[in-house]
Amino acid sequence: MKAYPLIWKSPDFYADHIVMIGTFHLASAYLKMVGKKMNGSALAEVLLESGLMSSGSMDGVMTRKNYA
Repeated sequence: MKAYPLIWKSPDFYADHIVMIGTFHLASAYLKMVGKKMNGSALAEVLLESGLMSSGSMDGVMTRKNYA
């Protein structure tokens, strides 16, 4: 949001620039999408059995509320 006032102030200078979200927010949006698409499948059980996440953090990971 901090880039938009610069673009609005000089639209001709910044005509070729594209404002994108950061990698953290891009990754968290991707995780949320995967959580929604894979809801009801065995993805959570696979991640649990492989040791990539614990049972207590399963809902947090699948809804992008837990990032650790």
